[in-house]
Amino acid sequence: EKRTPFSYNIDTKFDRTEGILETIVGYSGSSNPTEYTNPTYKSIHDYAESIRITFDCNKVSYENVLDMFFAFHTPANPSWAGTQYRSAIFVYNKEQRLLA
Repeated sequence: EKRTPFSYNIDTKFDRTEGILETIVGYSGSSNPTEYTNPTYKSIHDYAESIRITFDCNKVSYENVLDMFFAFHTPANPSWAGTQYRSAIFVYNKEQRLLA
């Protein structure tokens, strides 16, 4: 598990929710992940800080996870944050994309 300053304890907010099985904070979304491997806070290239949330859909719905995300998330101003703090939701299927 990689820890990043991004988390601001957002992972613990999700972890306290029944049905959230796991959260992993790290980096994702590089335009060239084969060239820029193993990003760090000081060498992030064009990755964004991210959180992966695994949940039990029998205990918490995807819609509830989205509601929590938007309640916890404060979008950064791109003029000072660059790409590191950009907002994105990565989905597993078409249904999730439509709901997000």
